[in-house]
Amino acid sequence: MSYLLQEEKKTYYHFLLTIFNAICFNSETASIPESIIESLQLRFRHIVLLYDTDDTGLREARHQAKLLEQYNVINPNIATSRY
Repeated sequence: MSYLLQEEKKTYYHFLLTIFNAICFNSETASIPESIIESLQLRFRHIVLLYDTDDTGLREARHQAKLLEQYNVINPNIATSRY
């Protein structure tokens, strides 16, 4: 089972309606406590970061992935297309 971390509530609600478990924080720049990641690792096989594809979202997703590297948190490299 996988667990998704994303920063936006509408994305959170979308995943609630699917087969994924998900939580969201109040901001893309929120710091994710390691204790939360450790707790999630006990319950889920994969923890995935899903942030917006704007500059802030991409930067913060890379930052969180680096901080949480020891926990093997997945930060998918989502191709972006600008309109």
